[in-house]
Amino acid sequence: MTKTIVLISLKYPPVYSGYGRQLKSVVNAFDYSDSKYKFVLLTAYDASQIETNENLEVVSFGIDPSYGSSRLTYTFAWKIFLWLHRNARRYALIHCIKAGPEAISANVIGKLKKKPVIIKVAQDELSDKELSTKNPVAKAVKLMRHALIKSANVFIAISAEIRDNLSRRVASNSEIATIPNGVDTEKFKPVTYDRKKDLRQELSIPQDETVVLFVGAINRRKGVHDLLEAADTLSNETKARIILCGPQLEDIDFERKQKDINRTHKNITIDYRGSVDNIEDYMRASDLFVLPSYSEGLPNVVLEAGATGLPLIGTDIGGTRDIISQGDNGYIVELGNPADLSQAMRQLIDDESIRSRMAINSREAILKRFSLKDVSAKYKKLYDALI
Repeated sequence: MTKTIVLISLKYPPVYSGYGRQLKSVVNAFDYSDSKYKFVLLTAYDASQIETNENLEVVSFGIDPSYGSSRLTYTFAWKIFLWLHRNARRYALIHCIKAGPEAISANVIGKLKKKPVIIKVAQDELSDKELSTKNPVAKAVKLMRHALIKSANVFIAISAEIRDNLSRRVASNSEIATIPNGVDTEKFKPVTYDRKKDLRQELSIPQDETVVLFVGAINRRKGVHDLLEAADTLSNETKARIILCGPQLEDIDFERKQKDINRTHKNITIDYRGSVDNIEDYMRASDLFVLPSYSEGLPNVVLEAGATGLPLIGTDIGGTRDIISQGDNGYIVELGNPADLSQAMRQLIDDESIRSRMAINSREAILKRFSLKDVSAKYKKLYDALI
């Protein structure tokens, strides 16, 4: 008999979010051959553009995206509560993709209806950092949420740091399962030299430049201001094109800084491409990848870049440390230190032999620990244990 699993995700592609993209990848890679499970996805936004199949039903609550963040998340949580209550006979397990307000609804209904509940923790939720706010009301609300969800059956930690945080926060009888994000190693893989040349021509990227790629939102949390400062301090002997792909979500004076660097540096080009839907092509056309974030769980883009065979540069935070092995497949740099970032970039830009060695190691590391097939198999094993 086929069992139904409810997936709760505020955002889901095409709506932009890392956790939504990861969920879609896992759902698509899941092994349905034995017909044991199918999914119902509960999401906040219009579902008309969501790709579905016979194993995925989508329930969209059509919440107005213009709502402020708090209003949106708590409206979503309330609608989740009502749906789970009214449809309790339809499903066997609740899997919440974030430990936000919607997780309260999931865990409360799980207890009332005697359904197992899984809560995935992908970033700062349930951490000391989340409670560091100086606003007493906000802190009280977060403490209440922690209290109401800490008894879920299973918490999924995507990194070692998150697992350590959870071990201090969740109930003693709750299980913590470490399941990392996974990457489609067939979609993201290296290409031949000739194919790389063709891609550069298609993407209007000069053949004779070393390409540094950044993928993510243009905001302070992703460290774009540090990346621009690091680029500005590269020596005139270093020649590189720094391509940034992602939406501008915050005013960090990006366009002015981009123009200043492009005007004053003859060998450094800041090339902003906006949001793109062919990020795998940009990765294949690049020479190294950088993500100087201030906060990450286990960044999908770093996994994808590694699978594509790119040397990696990332800050000393969260799951980035789980992906990058210092000096082996890339460099870990000090958080908020543009000089350290610039030095790592310069070394990889200027030394093709180091890039070649790290490229091989990057691909091997991802295949060994983060393949999407292995990750989806771990989820299926977890579902088997709970249902």
